Amino acid sequence: MNVKDAIHELPIARNTKKLLPLWPDIEAKLAAGASQVEIVALLNGNGFDMTLATFKTYLHRQRKRNQRVRLGQHAKPVQSAPIGTETVGVVAPATSPPITAVKVGATRPPTFDYDPRGIPDLLK
Repeated sequence: MNVKDAIHELPIARNTKKLLPLWPDIEAKLAAGASQVEIVALLNGNGFDMTLATFKTYLHRQRKRNQRVRLGQHAKPVQSAPIGTETVGVVAPATSPPITAVKVGATRPPTFDYDPRGIPDLLK
C-alpha cells in the first residue's frame, strides 16, 4: 500500500471536520423547519456521537465563522517579526482599526491624586 493512499484512508476523528461538508444541508433543513433535536438524532444514527448541547456549540461557531467570512473580517496573517523576537506569526483581524499617533503636548484630563496614607484631616 502506498503512503499517499494510506493517508487518504485515515478516518477523520473530529466531529467538527466531519460536519464541514454537511453544514449547508444542515442550515437548509433548519431553515425549512427541522428541529435541532431531529438533526442530532439523524447525525448520531449515522456515525456521529454528540449531544444536543455540543451540536448547538458547533452550530453557533459555524454561523459566527460564516458571518465573519461574509463581512470580510476573517483573520489574516500579519508580517512576522524578525527571528529571535517573541512575536512570530501573530494573527490580527483583517479590519483592525488604524493606530493613531498621540499629539505632543496633548493635555490629560485631571486625575485623582491617591495618597496611600489616607487623609489625615479625616482621622481627627
